[in-house]
Amino acid sequence: IENAAITTTTPTKTTTTKTTTAKPTTMMNEYSTCVICRSGSAADTQALASAVRTDIVSRQLLHDVRGTVTHVASLCRTLLVQNDGRLSASLICAGYDHARRSGALYGVSGGGT
Repeated sequence: IENAAITTTTPTKTTTTKTTTAKPTTMMNEYSTCVICRSGSAADTQALASAVRTDIVSRQLLHDVRGTVTHVASLCRTLLVQNDGRLSASLICAGYDHARRSGALYGVSGGGT
C-alpha cells in the first residue's frame, strides 16, 4: 500500500488531502460455481439436482474434495444412465471450474448422452 498527499491550491485556500492507494492484486478463485438448467419433468429434474447436490456436499464434508462443473455433469450423466427410460430430463451444467481455471459448459440429454 502506498500513501500519497495531494495538495490543491485555489485563490482562497490551500487543501492537502492524504490518500491511500492499493496495488492491484489478482484473486484466485478456489471454488467452482455451477448452475444446472433443467428441461423435462419438473419432479425428475428436481430429484436429479437434489441428488447431485447431496453427493457434492457429502464428498466435500467427508473427503475434503471440492466439486467441479465437470464432476457435476458426470454425476448428472451417471444418474440419467442408471435411470434410463424412467426419467424425463435433459440438463445443461455450466459455470466456472476451479480445477480447469476456466468456464465450462456441458449438455446432458435424456439417457445420459
